[in-house]
Amino acid sequence: MQGFVFPFLRENLVLSLHLSSINYGHLQRLSGRTAD
Repeated sequence: MQGFVFPFLRENLVLSLHLSSINYGHLQRLSGRTAD
């Protein structure tokens, strides 16, 4: 069971980190646009 769960959790963590970094960059672009 662990052999299946841990790779899944790791992939999920990488995916969520990737999505959060995309959202962070998007927020920075929006704040930069409003600050202009």
